[in-house]
Amino acid sequence: SDSLINRVIAFYEEADNPRRLVEAYYLQGGTYRDLEDAPRAIAAYQRAADLGKEYANDTLNGRIYGQMATVFAYQDLYDASMEASREAYRYQEACNHYSGMAYTLRNMARIHDMLMRKDSAELYYRKAYHLMYDRVSPMKACGIGNEFAGVLLDYKKVDSAFVWINSKLKPKFIFFICKTVNSFIFCFFRNI
Repeated sequence: SDSLINRVIAFYEEADNPRRLVEAYYLQGGTYRDLEDAPRAIAAYQRAADLGKEYANDTLNGRIYGQMATVFAYQDLYDASMEASREAYRYQEACNHYSGMAYTLRNMARIHDMLMRKDSAELYYRKAYHLMYDRVSPMKACGIGNEFAGVLLDYKKVDSAFVWINSKLKPKFIFFICKTVNSFIFCFFRNI
């Protein structure tokens, strides 16, 4: 239910506290997202974004736009999702939030994939993997790399998927990847 967050918003509106109001609108957007009320979620995130331009830090603004992008994507509004993702990335880059940047790039790759822009999807997956690997965590990069290998298999690029696994993933995380390699072998035989 949204009754509690609506009371918080009313309090910060009356107290004329725009910094806290940005956070409250962001939380309201999350509440509506969880209630699967996309129009109200987007409206709340937009209020947070509008107010956040003046009163929030880059980290919070990046999260606001990232959540907007997610809600748009769930509604199959991929152009709006890509636009919100670009804004999220811009704010994340401004505060050197590398993991946020990498996940945003991954999400942009997913959008390109949904729009059948295979070359762009591959490019964004590669950028996301390398940014996560170089700046955040090789283990977290492995998750992005696994997803990318699966996408390559979906594109019927089996050889490219195995090259990716062997060159980027397998040498670094043998135990973790062994399970993935087995599932890719299963996918390989299934796709023949």
